[in-house]
Amino acid sequence: METALEGCADKTAYTFNQSALESSSLSYAQLLQRAKALAAALQQSTQCPPGSRAVLLCRSGFDYLTALLGCFYAGVVPVPVYAPRPNASFQRIQVIAQSSQASLILSTADILAGYRLQPERSIVLDTLPWLFISDLVQQGDAASWRAPQVSSDDLLFLQFTSGSTGFPKGVMVSHRNLLANLRLLQQQHGCSPDSVGVSWLPPYHDMGLVGGLLQPLYSQFTMHLLSPPSFLQRPMLWLEILSKYAGTWSGSPNFGFDLCSQRVKPEQLSKLDLSHWKVAVNGAEPIHASTLRRFSETFAPCGFRPQTFFPSYGMAEATLYICGSSVGQGIRGLAVDTQALANHRLAPVSPAGSQQANTRVLTSVGRPLPGMQALVVNPETARPCPEQEVGEVWLRGDSIASGYWCQHTATQAAFDCTLRDVDPALAQGWLRTGDLGALHEGELYITGRLKDLIIIGGQNHYPHDIEATVMAAGAPWAVHHVAAFSIDHDATEQLAVVVELRQRQLETHMAELERVLHEAISKHHQLHIDHIVFVPRGAIARTSSGKTQRKRTRELWLNNQLPVLASCVCA
Repeated sequence: METALEGCADKTAYTFNQSALESSSLSYAQLLQRAKALAAALQQSTQCPPGSRAVLLCRSGFDYLTALLGCFYAGVVPVPVYAPRPNASFQRIQVIAQSSQASLILSTADILAGYRLQPERSIVLDTLPWLFISDLVQQGDAASWRAPQVSSDDLLFLQFTSGSTGFPKGVMVSHRNLLANLRLLQQQHGCSPDSVGVSWLPPYHDMGLVGGLLQPLYSQFTMHLLSPPSFLQRPMLWLEILSKYAGTWSGSPNFGFDLCSQRVKPEQLSKLDLSHWKVAVNGAEPIHASTLRRFSETFAPCGFRPQTFFPSYGMAEATLYICGSSVGQGIRGLAVDTQALANHRLAPVSPAGSQQANTRVLTSVGRPLPGMQALVVNPETARPCPEQEVGEVWLRGDSIASGYWCQHTATQAAFDCTLRDVDPALAQGWLRTGDLGALHEGELYITGRLKDLIIIGGQNHYPHDIEATVMAAGAPWAVHHVAAFSIDHDATEQLAVVVELRQRQLETHMAELERVLHEAISKHHQLHIDHIVFVPRGAIARTSSGKTQRKRTRELWLNNQLPVLASCVCA
C-alpha cells in the first residue's frame, strides 16, 4: 500500500462532511499513520493474534477508516457491521459476532454506552472485549508496526450479506479477490488520481466498502464522505457536496436518485453544478429506467447529463463488481412483454408499445467485465441458456470469494457448482447468484431474485413488479412501501400484499384504497390479491442496506408480529 501511495502523502485522502459547510479531512500520510498506530496496538495485544476476527462496530467517518485499515495492517480480519440507531436492537451484531467467531469488538465509547442501555443484553457481546478505536490510535506506536506475513489467498475481511432472502452469511474475501475487483472498478469506471469521489453509502455494505472506501485508495484519488443518516435526513446534501467539490464519481442504489428527485426544491436547482459528474453508478437493487429519466430531467438545469448514468450489477460474493456499462453510455432500456417474461423469455416490444400495460422496461447492467465470466443458466438443468431466455446468473473469476465462513453446506451449494453439457474446462467452479436474468445482444438484464419469485396458477410473477404497481396506484393514499409474496393456503398459492402507509388512513379511505389496488393488480398482472395488510411506516422488514426482506415480512405477518392497522381476506 505504501509503495502505491508514494508521492501523494500530502494529498487529501478523505473528507468527512457533517454539512455542506462543515467538514474535516485526512491526508494519505495522516490516515496511514493512524492506521499503523492502531495496527501496532493490536499486534501488541494478546486478544487478537493474526487471522483473528474483529467486529468493526462504529459509524461512518475517520474512526471507521482507521480501524478498517488498521486491521489490514495488523493481519487481523475485520468484520464490518452497521452501528444500530439509538434504542435499536443489537441482535444482528450478536449474530454476526457469534457467526464470525470474533475475538474482539472495535468500537467507540458512545456505541458501547448505547449497548449497555439495551433492555436485553447479549452474552456474546458482553463476553467479548470492546476496544475503543481512538484509544488504540493514541496508545499505538506506528514506528513499532511490523508487516504481517500474508499471501494473496489469505482471508482479508468477512463481508456479511444483507440477508434479503435468508440468514446473513459471512463472505470470505481474500487479498486476491479485492485487488482483482478494484482493478476492474478502476478500469471500467476510468478512475485515476484526478478523479473526485463523493459517497454517502454505508461502509459496512459491499458497494460502500469496496467502491466508496477502498477504490479511492487503490486509484489514489480524494473521496468526500457523508454519513448515511445525513443523506436520508436530507438527500440534497449528497448533490450539494458533489457540486461543492466538482465531484466526478459517485453512486447510489436506485432509491437514492428517487429521493433527490422527490425532495429537491426549485430554488435549490440554481445553486447546483453537476456538470463535472462523469460516472453516476446505480446498483445494489433493481434499477428503474423511470427513476433515472426523472432524475435526468429534474437535474438537467444543473448540468447533469443522462450519459453520466452507469447502471451496474454486483454482489458481496463477487467482492462487489460484476457487470457494468461503459462510461458515457448512459441507460439502455429494453421494453419486453410481461407474459413472455412470465414464461422465462425476453420478447422485446417496439418503443411505441413500451407504455402498454403488458410491458415492462428492463435496464441493461452492461457486459461481463474482463476476467469475469458470467452465464445465464437454467437453474433446474444446470445447462447454459440461449440469449433472451431467462435463467439464473452464474459467475466465475478472480473476484469470486472462496465461500461462506464456517458454512460448508451453503458454500458447496453456491460456490462449487457444475455446468452440464459444456466443455469440461468450463464446467467446474461456478457461483450461483440466486439472481434471475437474461442476455440480449450480449448485455445482461436482471429480472429478479429466484427465491422471491411468486408462482400462482403455474405463472411466474416478479414481486417488485407487483410492488411497483401498488406503489403507483396507491400514491394518492400516501403508500410508502410495499412487500409482495405468496403463501400456501389449503395447498393453493395465494398472493399477499403488505402496504406501508405514511399516515393512518380513515376507514373509508382504506376501503377505497383496497378497491384501487385490486383493480390495478388485476389490470396489470391478471392476478387476484387474496390478502391485503396495511401497516404503519417502517413495519416492513428491510436489510441493513435497505432491501425489502419479503421472506422475513411474510414470517412476521404469519406469526402475528406485524403492527397491523387493518387487513382484509379477499374472496
